[in-house]
Amino acid sequence: MSSPRDIRPEDKAQPKPIYVVWETTMRCDHSCSHCGSRAEFSRPNELSTEELFEVADQLIRLGTREVTLIGGEAYLRSDVYDLVEYLSKAGIYVAIQTGGLGLTPRRMQRFKDVGLRGIGVSIDGPADVHDVLRNRKGSFDAGIRAMV
Repeated sequence: MSSPRDIRPEDKAQPKPIYVVWETTMRCDHSCSHCGSRAEFSRPNELSTEELFEVADQLIRLGTREVTLIGGEAYLRSDVYDLVEYLSKAGIYVAIQTGGLGLTPRRMQRFKDVGLRGIGVSIDGPADVHDVLRNRKGSFDAGIRAMV
């Protein structure tokens, strides 16, 4: 099985963003010391749902084959399921990267139902190190639970 990231002959003739990592919100349920985005709270000028779909349409037109949604925590956007479904129905492989704190079985099932194909859970080291870096006791255990 080939990966959406594989370079195809037509990609060399017409360069495009094959793989996109899309930071959809700064809202986060962690406050990580290493966060380059300084995520925690959503910003007042974040894209509206309509604007998200406009960007999605642009990615589709450009020929993007894989999109990983990040944040903050992408799953904290109320419209994330709509976005995943929209991209997925357009033939894009959609994944999320998460700390896993709020990635419940119900959320995971809903993601599966709308076409999410991959989930990456970030673990920063042993539990004591991870929880300190994530500034949240129990974060390591939540991340591990999200993976099983």
